Amino acid sequence: MKNPARDSRMNTRDASSLKIGFFLPWLKGGGTEMATLRVLNELAERPETSVCLAVHQAGGTSPMPIHERVAVAYLGGSLLGLNGRYRQWLEEARPGVVFSAINHVNLVNVWSGRGRTCVIPTVHNHLGEKLRRTGKPGERLLKELSLRCVLPHADCVVGVSEDICRYLIDTIGLDEVRTVFIPPPVRVAQVRAQAKELATFPESGDRPVLVASGRMVVQKGFDVLIRAMALFERAERPALWLLGDGELMAAHQQLTSELGLEADVVFLGRQANPFPYVQRADCFVLPSRWEGFPLVLLEAIALGRPVVANDCRSGPREILENGKWGILTPVNDSEALFVGIREALSRQWDCAALRERSEAFDVSRVAAQFYDVAVNTLLTKK
Repeated sequence: MKNPARDSRMNTRDASSLKIGFFLPWLKGGGTEMATLRVLNELAERPETSVCLAVHQAGGTSPMPIHERVAVAYLGGSLLGLNGRYRQWLEEARPGVVFSAINHVNLVNVWSGRGRTCVIPTVHNHLGEKLRRTGKPGERLLKELSLRCVLPHADCVVGVSEDICRYLIDTIGLDEVRTVFIPPPVRVAQVRAQAKELATFPESGDRPVLVASGRMVVQKGFDVLIRAMALFERAERPALWLLGDGELMAAHQQLTSELGLEADVVFLGRQANPFPYVQRADCFVLPSRWEGFPLVLLEAIALGRPVVANDCRSGPREILENGKWGILTPVNDSEALFVGIREALSRQWDCAALRERSEAFDVSRVAAQFYDVAVNTLLTKK
């Protein structure tokens, strides 16, 4: 069998020609796609590295510009036949290693890529928690069985939180040595620069402002946050700005009306640049029921904003270091979230220390970790 670490894919002695591939199902505005594009754009800046990207579904607009040095290929078609189209792309692009993201693409990467390249799926959500909350018992067992059958054959697996890695090792049966924790990246300097751009803010008077951001779906728990708002006495109630759209927006707007909060909760929709709103916040709130490693929380900390986050699986506890950098509250508990927000608004915060905390997740450091994993995986296979 041909060794993928040889030929033009990588010269390990002079490190002059490492070719790293990425494989995504689509280019949307989700956190997984954003994190992947940030890493590949950063790697494309390295003169010793070439980068290529395969995307299953064409259409739509990339959530951010893709570096001119990245060769992008759209595979197209349905899931049926994707394995063959992916193998053809591997033969044409000849990457030495391919990082993939999101479940069905991860499975295709391992199933069809192994033996042709080094395959490294990345897992961005706590699959067990997601399936427990949204899937039927039989569906959960079937999906976990498919992961157990495929993921152990990967050359390496990246989890974006330590909790996800633990789940992959203990439940899916991955080798601990070949399971690596790398957090998703934040472009700290870019976030801070964009936060200075002009924006039109809703009228809030002299009230404190809360901001929450994300897709309006069950996972994000905006209904819990809206119910927490109703627990404030009218005279002390902050303003709440919600950034994002999604299938539950109408339901959340109806809940807001039923609770008599129309004057307090503002739905701003999806913003191309959310950071001026986050910068304006007196407190950023993450009411999620589950996560992988929430980028929005990292971005709020990069701006030095006080944060309150549900202690969901996974990410918030790791980012906030067990509550050192923000307030953690139980999941699905509006009363506890209300208490946490009230505490955050009354506490004095070291905003400079919060900003410094975010530096550990800057894209330059995270991309360097991806590069090291690619090199080490190739060397291990030699």
